Amino acid sequence: MRQIALTEGELRALHRRVSKEQSPVKLPIPYHSFLKKDAMPLVPGQVAELKFGLQPISVLVKKGHWLRVAIAGHDKDTFIRIPVDGTPTIAVQRNARALSMIELPVIKK
Repeated sequence: MRQIALTEGELRALHRRVSKEQSPVKLPIPYHSFLKKDAMPLVPGQVAELKFGLQPISVLVKKGHWLRVAIAGHDKDTFIRIPVDGTPTIAVQRNARALSMIELPVIKK
């Protein structure tokens, strides 16, 4: 099966707080200030919600094709790994208490 990367989005979990302030530019994605006062360190074992946008694209996904979402702890070409040492665990919740989802705009023919 052939895989093609379509787009990407990046957000360090520490900066996951969606700001109530107005974004300096109009974007159709959640705004994160990245300010120290808005930092939210992760708590091991505690569920955390992350909302962020992906780079915009337009693609026709034909019937029978699949979309795959990959989640990684860092992008080695952009950011250093945090923590630098050790083996971090990333868990995606998929249950009635902690729903996981991805919103994609769909334009039907």
